[in-house]
Amino acid sequence: MREANRKPAATLLQAGPLWFTEALKLLQEVNGRLIDLLALAAQPASEPRLPLAVEVGDVLRQMDPAARERTAACPFLLVDAGFQDLQRWSGVRWGTELVEARTECFPRAQALELAHMTFVLAWSLVRSSRAAACTMLGLSPGCAEVIADLRLQDLQRIVVTHCAWIRPRWEARPDIWRRLLSMPDQPGSRPLATGDNRGLHLFFGNVLREGSPKMPERL
Repeated sequence: MREANRKPAATLLQAGPLWFTEALKLLQEVNGRLIDLLALAAQPASEPRLPLAVEVGDVLRQMDPAARERTAACPFLLVDAGFQDLQRWSGVRWGTELVEARTECFPRAQALELAHMTFVLAWSLVRSSRAAACTMLGLSPGCAEVIADLRLQDLQRIVVTHCAWIRPRWEARPDIWRRLLSMPDQPGSRPLATGDNRGLHLFFGNVLREGSPKMPERL
């Protein structure tokens, strides 16, 4: 039986190899783009596609670039791409999955951009360290295996046909987002940086129940 990872997030982020440092930068770039799109969706003149953006719009409109950057520095993916849904991902390897009629939560061009960033990040990270990908991106082991076997042309097809998979994590929980976006810039208070944060428990809930691989001693 594999033992669940019990290292605090801060420990996992220290003295990592070059690939991990670069992966963290890309992760923060994806998180940052999501926050930017939420802020755009919260503007009064925007088409009301995303109720979450309306719910936390007052907070988003008050955030300056530095505040957005602090939130994006969360070391866990804030995008929900269905990475716990093995049934959803099981058909993508051969292109036999059903195309959902679900509407993108962002305008088409923005949804495609964020989908491309998210899927490429997941694909590259699972090939560097599957354990790190499961922890940082919330991937189930089964989905990680599927994504690791995809080709670049598969990723391009998935981006075009399934950009509606890309949603904000905790889309139905504006209370969590309000707390996350309002996190003060104080030592030890970075979003989701400690294991006792409610958002972190929700984020890892399915991963821990399914028994994600143990994080290696050194990533």
